[in-house]
Amino acid sequence: MEVQVLSPAQEWLTNTFLYDTLSEVIFGIPSIMKMPFTMDITKKKTILVAEDVGQIREMVEMVLQQMGYEVIAVPNGQAGLEAFREKSPDLIISDNDMPLLKGVEFSKLVRAEKPEALFILMSGGEKEPAGHMANRFIFKPITLSTLKEAVTSLLS
Repeated sequence: MEVQVLSPAQEWLTNTFLYDTLSEVIFGIPSIMKMPFTMDITKKKTILVAEDVGQIREMVEMVLQQMGYEVIAVPNGQAGLEAFREKSPDLIISDNDMPLLKGVEFSKLVRAEKPEALFILMSGGEKEPAGHMANRFIFKPITLSTLKEAVTSLLS
């Protein structure tokens, strides 16, 4: 006899379906399963990371993956813009000082195409760059707690 192990999402859906069906049969409560259901409970949120320093990019990518996000990591702003257009991420995290396309310009182009896009800009400079269109700004060196707080506050 083979035992099938359900993921937590599958188990929740199965239990919800059984409870919902019993509620309709026993108590006459309309089934929520007959209502339109468009939310994909299995979809991970996607974060695009544009950072030219490999070690920082890899560290940010690793932290975000451990937090449960799908991560697209690119080495510059131009690649970031291309990935934004192709993948439509839920959040963008970008360094400011990068080759090909600076973070400030990247944030402006993203906002022009998708005004509601969520954007975090990072910089190792002494002051926040003027004219950026990011939702949040983080000074480098970044701490894990600062990164985690910025991401969760924007995606919650």
